[in-house]
Amino acid sequence: MNKRKIVYIVSDSVGETAELMVKAVLTQFSGEDIEIQNTSYVEDEGNIDNIIAEARCNQAIIAYTIVIPPLKQYLDQKAKEEGIVAIDLMTPLMSAFSQTFNKEPNLQPRLTRKLDDNYFRRVEAVEFAVKYDDGQDFRGIKRADLVLIGVSRTSKTPLSMYL
Repeated sequence: MNKRKIVYIVSDSVGETAELMVKAVLTQFSGEDIEIQNTSYVEDEGNIDNIIAEARCNQAIIAYTIVIPPLKQYLDQKAKEEGIVAIDLMTPLMSAFSQTFNKEPNLQPRLTRKLDDNYFRRVEAVEFAVKYDDGQDFRGIKRADLVLIGVSRTSKTPLSMYL
């Protein structure tokens, strides 16, 4: 009986980038029963030690999106010592950006989902659109950046949510 194959996804953030990439690669290997195990928000060497131990026991691959330099180096070193294939999914593309655009990356996790002023402005815009969607309360017109006018059932509401 074949032992089930496992790919460990390791991230110092959510891990969805690595998961999407791994799933895209898996589509190229039809018929394989490969399990994906996601470990998010890895913040210390202890987390990495646990993942390395599991990967060693399961003869697994590690695909990772760690941008914190000391953690990335630690994972690379431990994986090499244990003979585990660990694939860094971020560094090659970040290096290309850095060289091409002559700018250094921030090397901070969780920037994709950062709750900043732009995020809260978008939420406020959606709430505004919902509140004044039906045209029953005209007080919002003075505050609106854009007013959609059209006959009923022409997808004005979805368009306002998108905008």
